[in-house]
Amino acid sequence: MATLIPRAPPPNTHRHFLHRPPTLSPQLRLRLPVRRLRLASPVVAIATVTAAVPPDDISQLNNRLRALVRRRGVSSAATSPMDPAQAEAYLHMIREQQRLGLRQLRRHAAEPEYERDVGSNGEDEEEGGGRRKGMAARSSLGHRVDPRELEPGEYVVHKKVGVGKFVCISGEDGEDYVFIQYADAMAKLAVDQAARMLYRYNLPHEKKRPRNLSKLNDPSTWEKRRLKGKLAVQKMVVNLMELYLQRMRQRRPPYRKPEAMDQFASEFPYEPTPDQNQAFIDIENDLTERETPMDRLICGDVGFGKTEVAMRAIFIVVSTGYQAMVLAPTVILANQHYDVMSERFSNYPDIKVAIFSGAQSKDEKDELITKITNGHLQIIVGTHALLTERMAYNNLGLLVVDEEQGI
Repeated sequence: MATLIPRAPPPNTHRHFLHRPPTLSPQLRLRLPVRRLRLASPVVAIATVTAAVPPDDISQLNNRLRALVRRRGVSSAATSPMDPAQAEAYLHMIREQQRLGLRQLRRHAAEPEYERDVGSNGEDEEEGGGRRKGMAARSSLGHRVDPRELEPGEYVVHKKVGVGKFVCISGEDGEDYVFIQYADAMAKLAVDQAARMLYRYNLPHEKKRPRNLSKLNDPSTWEKRRLKGKLAVQKMVVNLMELYLQRMRQRRPPYRKPEAMDQFASEFPYEPTPDQNQAFIDIENDLTERETPMDRLICGDVGFGKTEVAMRAIFIVVSTGYQAMVLAPTVILANQHYDVMSERFSNYPDIKVAIFSGAQSKDEKDELITKITNGHLQIIVGTHALLTERMAYNNLGLLVVDEEQGI
């Protein structure tokens, strides 16, 4: 991820840029290696920020892991430093997953793509004649916007100036110009320049307002905000790398594929979609072949078959002697999941399904907790009442979280 550090424009370079404005009206923490599967619905858009941590930063990660061990007083293989060769292998796995994920996003992205100015040697040209290597000539992952698609009052971000409000496109001397209102002045940009430098402040149709507009004549404030954001992203990346490296060091024996797996799959009354089939394959491979914990996000709108994907994962886990927890955000949704799963697993009398929620009486809860602790229940569906301190699982192997994404 390339980050551009704001700087003040060179003298006499952007005098035409200023134009005085007219009058305007104003989660649950679980011990690994519990597998986790998240169901997300509905999905309107997916925004992702990615950044690569070079191999040279492995030592930094190991130093932070050592500090974590000292701070928590933990001495386990899960948090012990790793040698560079092992860490590089893990980083390769992460980069491969990142590559596959970005490829899927590029394929499905709905944002229009805009050409960058590319030099004859294949390097991207930036404002002021600078070039950067290794950047794709086309990108569908950013939110760079065609200024002709903006509506008056929509918030935008200029790469070098900051947050402003789109006013209009107006013609002067046979040329079209974009007018952007800032806190202290109005910016006037040629349309082609605006197309290269402007980004949406929000995702399409999002109405969130910025806290304040940037100052056109004071780029230092915007520079501080950019630097603060850059440092926050770098910190997030290092923390994520720590999480992934620790997770990949966890070990658990792969589940064996149930003999009745094909029969269970054949009982699904509908024809699976290609995406469903791929999700089935990926999750089954995670559970039956990998020795590291699974953590997957299944995205799809209502009725797209996410629950069936989750139930096949549950079937693998409970058939091996483990328990599965299904966490729903509301009692209504928990009851729906309970009804669906009770029917889906009705042909397998050894698999017991129960529901646990705050709406039940104390006696009912006590009885269920006893059965869960003793291992007499294999699938437990419920709300956040499942997270009570009184709850003790016999052998929890899979957590399924159904959550709505408000993107």
